[in-house]
Amino acid sequence: IMNKYRSTDLNLDYNDSGYGAFAPGWTVLGGKKDVSDYEWAVWAPYLYFSVPWVCANLLGAEIVRYFCKELLAVWYLTLSAMYILLHMGALSLVSMLMEPCLMFTLLQLRSRAVLYIGGFILLVLHNTDFKFAWLPISYDSQYLLMISTAWIYMRCQSYCHDALTSGQVSASLTDLITLLGYSLYFPMLFLGPLILFDEFQTGLRKPYVPWTLRRVKMFILNIMRFCWWAIFLEAMTHFLYISALQGDLKHMSRQGAWAHYGLGFGMGIVFQLKYVVTYGFNSTVAQAERYQAPRHPKCIGRIHLYSDMWKYFDEGLYNFLRKYVYMPLLRSSYSLLDKKFASLACFVFIYAWHRVYLFVLVWSTLNYLGVTLESLGRSIGNSTAYQHYEKMVMITPQNVRRLHAVLGTPLLIMSALSNFYFFAGMRVGNYYVKRLLAGSLQENCLLFFFCYCLSQVSIQYLQLIKKHDKEMYNEIFCVLKNKISEKYNEELQPDYISVDEAACMSAVRERNPILSKSLTVSLSMSLRYKSSSDEMVLTKCLGYVLTMTKKSRFGHKEILYNLPKEKCAEHGKSSKCPELEIVEVLK
Repeated sequence: IMNKYRSTDLNLDYNDSGYGAFAPGWTVLGGKKDVSDYEWAVWAPYLYFSVPWVCANLLGAEIVRYFCKELLAVWYLTLSAMYILLHMGALSLVSMLMEPCLMFTLLQLRSRAVLYIGGFILLVLHNTDFKFAWLPISYDSQYLLMISTAWIYMRCQSYCHDALTSGQVSASLTDLITLLGYSLYFPMLFLGPLILFDEFQTGLRKPYVPWTLRRVKMFILNIMRFCWWAIFLEAMTHFLYISALQGDLKHMSRQGAWAHYGLGFGMGIVFQLKYVVTYGFNSTVAQAERYQAPRHPKCIGRIHLYSDMWKYFDEGLYNFLRKYVYMPLLRSSYSLLDKKFASLACFVFIYAWHRVYLFVLVWSTLNYLGVTLESLGRSIGNSTAYQHYEKMVMITPQNVRRLHAVLGTPLLIMSALSNFYFFAGMRVGNYYVKRLLAGSLQENCLLFFFCYCLSQVSIQYLQLIKKHDKEMYNEIFCVLKNKISEKYNEELQPDYISVDEAACMSAVRERNPILSKSLTVSLSMSLRYKSSSDEMVLTKCLGYVLTMTKKSRFGHKEILYNLPKEKCAEHGKSSKCPELEIVEVLK
């Protein structure tokens, strides 16, 4: 693409016409860079100029946590309010505070139906164009404000529903400040990702822990890591004009199939890298404060299924949809029809939250169809008749994997086409669909072959991850089994081992916060009653915690030794605190 593009006079044509796709680049690299990607053109300067504020947030939060952690929410609110006042003005601050205050007022009615109705009305208002047009600020600031209010909307919904579920609803000033501090938490205020309120509240209550050498090293290494990707992405704009090319279909129509494949893959990589940088930086800062922040997006080059793309690209959004949209609609019914209806509701919300544009509708619809087809295929694949047929015909696991890759390849191509609508709009999306339908048999077979190879790589990588997790789990399980057997002077029942492994592995793979909470509750019960089956539950919970310790950026002290403290306060000094026994067993 680079050679084809540089061999034309398109660069000069753009600049002469005033299109503004290019600007002077870095002197060391020479030439000009592509500045037509508006998202990155706004995000990159914001990330750069917000560094002092992020440092102030982290330093101030650690000081406040050391002296009086109850004032953390006040600190978060104060810092963000100062930034907004200095850069966007008082009216912008008022407009950002209105929604949390309104949702807090509705929460006092203690009705989930009222919360859903209020959330629906606010979602409609988020799609109006006049919301920020009257503010005396630049268009770039309006754009950042629009993004931040979308994140604030989700944080308000998370806070209200979690508070209603816990039964801890009050009209106190402390609760209002907690909501405002959570909604305006500076590292994630403008560019995300989303931390659900129950996870944020857990981090908010953690006491101060001195910085160890390992903690400092991991923080610096992760900052350097995402700095490298930011520099890499910025350098890419000097050589690969992905954004400018997708805006010039007349030029692209003169290119062959390889150029189209490269541009399509390039659009996906650039989109992913933007979120790797923004989510990576912001999550690193939150993790330095010991919040369990979502991870950055996984590489799109090793994901071939719709469900995995939604699960691993934006974990915060996925957890929000699962907890507040999907699971409430399912309730106790898990029929296929109910699941499809709950999935439809999730994609309707996605469509409305991303604003009701035609290209977002097409993207959401194609994604829903893809997830539905994948789910139907998985249901058929889990049937006894199909599995018997697969074993008889395919014979070897390698052939089964090849069959799954062949079946998944059309969905991968459909996923790419749907994302082109989201990356570049209706014009580019329609162009790629027409290009595929009008392509020769040779070109489409070549495309299918390489997408099949990508599916193979994705499946193989998932198998390697499962194998690694299983080996790590078995090692931890053996250690914990011996420790708990010594503590209670009896052997664990072997009948529960397979059940334990399945539950623990599911928690490790998905990092499911709901499952994690249920495991913690089961752990408390097992320590109280100590039946042989409950000992197995204890082992399951400890195995999960230790596995997460290995997979996370925190040490075992941060995860284990501080977890019980808030729970023990509920039992009082006179009663026995079951969570403290976790630490004793692990010692």
